[in-house]
Amino acid sequence: MSHSNTSPCSAIDSHFAPPCFVTPEPEVWRSVPGYGSLEASSHGRLRNGASGHVFKLRLNNRGYLQTGFTVDRRWRTANAHRMVCLAFHGLPPHADWHAAHKDSDRTNNRADNMEWQSPQENWSDPVRMYRCRMGAGQRKAERLANPKPLFGYAKRRAEGKARGEAVKAVATRDHARILSLFNEGKTVQQIATTLGRAYATVKRAITLSGSMTGAAQLAMAERLAA
Repeated sequence: MSHSNTSPCSAIDSHFAPPCFVTPEPEVWRSVPGYGSLEASSHGRLRNGASGHVFKLRLNNRGYLQTGFTVDRRWRTANAHRMVCLAFHGLPPHADWHAAHKDSDRTNNRADNMEWQSPQENWSDPVRMYRCRMGAGQRKAERLANPKPLFGYAKRRAEGKARGEAVKAVATRDHARILSLFNEGKTVQQIATTLGRAYATVKRAITLSGSMTGAAQLAMAERLAA
């Protein structure tokens, strides 16, 4: 007599049978080495082992679940995924290794989903690389759409940079016109008056021209000195 591989639930007529429930995996708690009474569970939760209080996890700006607690009267902030990895997989082989998610889901901190990876292995994860690129593009778009007001040195630096770019744009646009008028025999002051530009801007455009011959540069120097 052959035996079927189907589950016991499938052998019962669903019209008359009560719902078939799967027994949930029991939650196992282990202490986190180096973090006092802090304990992590196999389901990704954190608690105070002394009082039994389960900490509330909050999502930080990088998408990881974290909480705060005190160790030796000092306030500490810890990411749940690293605490779970420490509790169930021991200390990392090296201090800079990452507590990595096998499914690349930063909120799935179950013990069987965590493992230690080197920085190179973790950053080579295609899902992580895609998320980083998308996150950087999104943050840049948000900064451009909602620029923050600048104050103090940052404001002065931005204003100075804007003025410099404006002067550079004007000089680039009028460069050919300035050289043309200068070659026609116009003086720097006449060119500045004609174009409505500052004397220093016109003189700078002429003296920085790299397309003039040695004789032309000598004649230009004599005319500027006159």
